[in-house]
Amino acid sequence: MENLFFDVVFIGTNGIYEQSGFFTSNELEASTKSLAMKHARISYVVSDSTKFNQLRPVKFASLNEATIITDNISNFDTSKIKYILTNPK
Repeated sequence: MENLFFDVVFIGTNGIYEQSGFFTSNELEASTKSLAMKHARISYVVSDSTKFNQLRPVKFASLNEATIITDNISNFDTSKIKYILTNPK
């Protein structure tokens, strides 16, 4: 990954926690995701609404490092994030 660079990356997540950022359950996965985001011009985190307010063991990025693509957001301060809804109402 050290020598790979991207225009755009799409990263999955196991948790999005309002006070901290994006999380996963595995350290190797977290370091790979973090490096991919650092080597990209634009980063998107793809998540369904169940991942919001979920804290997992390993943080891989802060909320300001990516735009979230999701189906719905509830009980989360949207002023702290950039997001795109896939199911706008």
